[in-house]
Amino acid sequence: MLKAENIEVWRGNTQVLSGLNLAIRPGIVTALLGGNGSGKSTTLYALSGLIPLKAGEIYVGDERLTGVGARKAVKLGIAHVPQGREVFPSLSIKDNLMAGAATVASRKMRLERLEKVLEIYPMLSRKLKVVAGALSGGEQQQVAIGRALMSDPKVVMMDEPSAGLSPNMVDTLIDTIRTLGERGLTVLLVEQNVGVAMHSATDAIVLKAGVIAVSRPASELFSDRALLAAYLGH
Repeated sequence: MLKAENIEVWRGNTQVLSGLNLAIRPGIVTALLGGNGSGKSTTLYALSGLIPLKAGEIYVGDERLTGVGARKAVKLGIAHVPQGREVFPSLSIKDNLMAGAATVASRKMRLERLEKVLEIYPMLSRKLKVVAGALSGGEQQQVAIGRALMSDPKVVMMDEPSAGLSPNMVDTLIDTIRTLGERGLTVLLVEQNVGVAMHSATDAIVLKAGVIAVSRPASELFSDRALLAAYLGH
């Protein structure tokens, strides 16, 4: 289980997360929702060790993540697919993917992980030498998710993965997220596209002003029109 206990995060003089308590059940997809400025992306940055905590503790299973930094967080099983994909545009697809296994010393293990990623995204196997900057947004998103999977994580966190994608690529993304959940991977999904979250997630959490406003099964949340309108404007 991925847990955050009473975490506080400040950006300059602004408090973004205020005593946030979070418990993500293992092996399922959890949607993290909320309006602009609610603290969704900051939560992911805090959980992956990319920004410091003012207070609180973070754990994955029995391992303490607080203050370990991003590199150690990856070794402990945390993978982060950032908003905007952030692929290396001048590097090939293969090199982008292999960068996700930078903490793995064994070349044999890195190649085995590459094979597993290409099973999920067989299209990429036909373009391994193509530079990532020449890809469509949807293809770059596949590279970004594949790169995260190369670390063989326990938890994959995705920040707005559907942003800028065509409808066909959004459908492919939903299928991928479902596949990861079916394989027992824990997925924490930040999404503005309610349709993606609705068709992917088992649990749903709504943030408001840096604290959890709602936490319930996704099917209940997405069937409650009044609740969606109150917190998400849908």
